[in-house]
Amino acid sequence: MHNKIKLSVFSLLLFVVIIAGQLQFYGCAGSGSQISPEREQAIRDSLRQVLVWDLQKNMSIAMIAFQNGEWEKAAHYYNIVLKADTIGAYTTVKYQNLAHCYVNLSKPDSATIIFREGIKRYPEHAYFYNGLGYILRRSGETEEAIDMYEKYAELRPDELDTYNVLADLYRDAGNNEQAIAWLRKLVDKEPENLSAREKLSELLRTTGDVEAIIAQQRHLVEQDSMNLNYRRTLAETYYNEAQYDNAIEQLEFIISIDADDVVSLEKLADCHKVLKQYDEAVVIYNRLIKLNPQDKKNMCQLALVYVDLGRYTQALRQADKALSIDRNYGLAYLTKGIVYETAAQKCIEKKSGKIDYSDKLVFQMAYDEFEKAQNDLSQRQDASRHLTYLQDQIPTTGDRFMHKKQTRPEGDCYNWIK
Repeated sequence: MHNKIKLSVFSLLLFVVIIAGQLQFYGCAGSGSQISPEREQAIRDSLRQVLVWDLQKNMSIAMIAFQNGEWEKAAHYYNIVLKADTIGAYTTVKYQNLAHCYVNLSKPDSATIIFREGIKRYPEHAYFYNGLGYILRRSGETEEAIDMYEKYAELRPDELDTYNVLADLYRDAGNNEQAIAWLRKLVDKEPENLSAREKLSELLRTTGDVEAIIAQQRHLVEQDSMNLNYRRTLAETYYNEAQYDNAIEQLEFIISIDADDVVSLEKLADCHKVLKQYDEAVVIYNRLIKLNPQDKKNMCQLALVYVDLGRYTQALRQADKALSIDRNYGLAYLTKGIVYETAAQKCIEKKSGKIDYSDKLVFQMAYDEFEKAQNDLSQRQDASRHLTYLQDQIPTTGDRFMHKKQTRPEGDCYNWIK
């Protein structure tokens, strides 16, 4: 086979030499033997045909190798065609396939040269912009990669993957505004593209445009109503924006499907608490404790709801349950302090702000609990704040001297204290 190719090439060369000789002969003959224009054109056509044959042969070898994934061989023959094709027999395909070979051979510099030459010769051929953009993106040349992909998007506006690529490139370049713009174009053309909507929702968070963020998150929920992660994200946004009723709607749906979702249950309980829907909060916190009987944190949260309800005995019971699990749990001591502090404040309010010795004794009980809470580093700051407030409320030495016989708070307001 190799010898046949050599023979074919030799025959073609011999044919070219003969034709060229004829041209030389007729060109050098006297005026009486001058070649006619028709004859000259025929010879030139013959020479062109020889070149076409040779190009066809090399192109055929290149394309077969290309189809078989023989990138080195294909690149070699495409280069031959590229240099020899002075008549433009093959236009974009020789650049396109040669660049593709170099990409597969991990020769990005060579591929870049071919892509740039392709753009120079065929500026309206979209493939070259996409290919060059790919190489530039991988090499970290973000700005020029953006230029290439934007030109590709202009030439191929229905290739929506490019919009996503441009959004990523602009985001990587720190231009979230343009990233958002390309994602908006993408979701306008492809509303069901949930991945793009997720990315858009995430980027919108950086803008602080809450209405736009919620609109995108709601659209995700509407497109895939059973996707609990979409609902969790929307609930979180509503919660952070103090839209607690809307958050509750999403959280209740989540829990109806995933009854053991502790994070959603905790957030739901907190929403009810903030809205002063204390009875509903109690139900949720009890549900959490039932799920995990060692849940000391939510025992304290339940205790604080009982404080809001004025059910101080039940509040203390929950805090003590937490301490039975962990004697060093600072939040439980902080909670007990809040129970006593709040109870004293409520009693004083009933007396139009008048403080008596019993109130001061209850403040002292709160003070003692806050001092214990300080031993827990995570609660130290809150405990110190309460201690600072109570310093002027607890009994002085003089108070104790005047009430030597009273060691416990007295009166109906404090009959729950044992």
